[in-house]
Amino acid sequence: MENYQRDFLSTVYKTCIENMNELPKRRDSMITIYLVVYAAFIGFSTSTKEYSELLLIGLLSVMSIFGFMCSLTIINFRS
Repeated sequence: MENYQRDFLSTVYKTCIENMNELPKRRDSMITIYLVVYAAFIGFSTSTKEYSELLLIGLLSVMSIFGFMCSLTIINFRS
């Protein structure tokens, strides 16, 4: 019984260590995704075409919500 518990705890420990090693990669990927989407938004909003203000306000709202969700995800990955 003691060997079983030791093996189980060892397996859980190894799994936790593997997950902890993956978190920085996931966090960096999330930051990269946000920066790419933000750069596309800046490029779209500063293009030479004239877009309606309602469209730009809507996109700004979507970007704000997306940024807030990314921030929460990154904070979750850090803890």
